[in-house]
Parts: sequence; C-alpha cells; structure tokens
Amino acid sequence: MKSFLTKDGVDSLKKEKEDLIQKRPVVVATLKKARDMGDLSENGFYKAAKSELVNLDRKVREITRMLQTSQTIQKFQVNFITLGSTVSLKSDKRDVTYEIVGEYEANPSKGRISHVSPLGSMLLGKRLDENVVMKTPSGSTTYTVIKIA
Repeated sequence: MKSFLTKDGVDSLKKEKEDLIQKRPVVVATLKKARDMGDLSENGFYKAAKSELVNLDRKVREITRMLQTSQTIQKFQVNFITLGSTVSLKSDKRDVTYEIVGEYEANPSKGRISHVSPLGSMLLGKRLDENVVMKTPSGSTTYTVIKIA
C-alpha cells in the first residue's frame, strides 16, 4: 500500500535514518563488549545490546521501505480540499485548523489529521462554505469549511 508524506515528513525520516545509522557503530561496539564478557546464555548485558541492535536495524529497514514506497504530497493551490491542504473549520463549539497528511505524519494534537481518518476522509474534495457532519458516540458536530490553504 502506498503511503503519503509531506516534504517535511520525508526530510524528518531521512534525518532519523541518518541518526540511526550514525548510532549503529556505538551499538555494535557495545554488543562486542558484552560478547567478550563470557557466557552468553546468562549475560543480560549481551541480550540487551543484541536487542537494541536488532531494533535499530529494524527501524532503519522500516524507514528505508517507507521512503521507497511513499509518495511525496505536492501542494497545489486549488479551491477544494486535497491531501496536503491546511483547512480551517468552524463549528458551533469551536474553530479548528487541520493539515490533511498521510497516515505516518498524523498527529491530531498538533493539528495534523490523516486523509484516511473519519474527519480527514470526509473533508477531501470539499470546497469553501461546504458542511461536513461528523457523527460520534456523543452526538454529531457540523463543521463548515471557512479556509483552504
């Protein structure tokens, strides 16, 4: 399945991968030091170091795969909501602003919602002054699109 990332998301992943790769020699040295301590079957330091190396390598592979299979979101000036749009919404309860991003970058507390989230998917294709009704267990909220950037 293809994932979507903003340019900032791609840059962040590349930086994280670079940091992990730079950290790897230190982890390998720690593993070697633990291995030199003797009996590996009862060596907790060795098991922890090995686990750290496995997790680091797994994360590097995961980031590499994500960078290879993801598509960078291109921001265009359009008059409807697309992936990459920043949208301001008004409801009777409050006004909110969200950026529509891919699943990996979603963080609602920072105003970034996924295009596959319930609200994100309902917003795609909407235009200024259109309404979206979000139904939740506690009731429904009607949002009006007041700005698309």
